[in-house]
Amino acid sequence: MIKNTAFIHYLADKIYSLDKICRQNLNSKFIVSERDYVSNLLTFIKYPFGPFSSYSFAHSQTMPVNLEQKFGVDGVLIFKSGNEYKIGVFEAKMIKYGWDTMATPTISRFQRQLNNQLTINPNIAVWEMFLNKNTVNRSLDPFGSTCVKPATARTIIRRNPKWSYKDLFALFHASATMNGNIALNLYDIIYSMLECSFGTPLNYLPNGISLYENNEINIPLIKDSVTQEDIESINLFLAESKFCSYTHIDLNEELAIRRSIAIKDILDNN
Repeated sequence: MIKNTAFIHYLADKIYSLDKICRQNLNSKFIVSERDYVSNLLTFIKYPFGPFSSYSFAHSQTMPVNLEQKFGVDGVLIFKSGNEYKIGVFEAKMIKYGWDTMATPTISRFQRQLNNQLTINPNIAVWEMFLNKNTVNRSLDPFGSTCVKPATARTIIRRNPKWSYKDLFALFHASATMNGNIALNLYDIIYSMLECSFGTPLNYLPNGISLYENNEINIPLIKDSVTQEDIESINLFLAESKFCSYTHIDLNEELAIRRSIAIKDILDNN
């Protein structure tokens, strides 16, 4: 999708840095929930130079809080480069005791989520994003969130339907082991998405990209500048999918902004 590895590193590191800020705010109790964390992170991504800057290269929308949430805090993150798109879907969960609960008498909410993710379009990158307030463990990322791929979660053998705190750390250990004994973090996820080792590049389709393999929910794509029709399509998608957020990052615009800032800095210094 992007051939410039330095640019990929820059973008992945920038988003990871924003995640680290959110974790600090979570520790300071400025962020109080999973939804609050994701909302802050996506706002930072939308305004990486601050809310008073004229530079913004992302479009973000959030599901109204009065709509029912089906699976918790879900988000879709889209990167556009030229005529190609990479789509990622994630769910955020707080690392804490009692983190998983039963959805029915026989299946837990996290396990139901994993089962549903099996039906997601295989071209889409999917990960779980575990938010860490102050837990220290060598299988956890020390600075930001700890990410896990669903395939890793399906390798964990449990005694009970509900995932326990012990099961969670078995999952973190398995994920770190598969990643060279280093916890998988948001930098790794974004980098692998942009270099196309995680998820598949997709071309623009007017009706969007199928979210699941066997239903009619489509993820809208923004072709150029955002239109009112785009906004309405995104709101419809959020209502149908029960996702909480949609964020679309235009990498072409991001490059143009970086050039503008660099030129401005040169002129200001002369």
